[in-house]
Amino acid sequence: MMGTKRVIRKLFGESGQSMVEMALILPVLLLLLMGVMQFGLVMGSYLLMGNAAREGARLAAVGGTDSEIRARVSAVSGALDPDDLDITISPTGTRARGTSVTITLEYPVDIFLPLPAGVIPDPLPLETFTTMRVE
Repeated sequence: MMGTKRVIRKLFGESGQSMVEMALILPVLLLLLMGVMQFGLVMGSYLLMGNAAREGARLAAVGGTDSEIRARVSAVSGALDPDDLDITISPTGTRARGTSVTITLEYPVDIFLPLPAGVIPDPLPLETFTTMRVE
């Protein structure tokens, strides 16, 4: 009688159960990990853009020219590709004391998550702006 139970346990055992569970859960865990990494890249780009816009607005507030502002923003934008970074200065040219100047930055961030089309736009457009009063 005991021999029959051993044979049945060997034939219908649970030895492959953990492998099947891992095969079912692993894609979800990898997608979650990649999502955290992608979120970090997007947030890092957004913070770089915010700092660069603030630097450009400060230079504009103390009397910098449009070309100096663009050069400063490109220089402090760090790891962002300067060819993809769209810098808008409003108002352009000379700015009267006491008026506001706004620096707007737009940058497309590439998405590497394997998601169906339409869930997240690829590239993801980021936009930030900073407004300061001209001194």
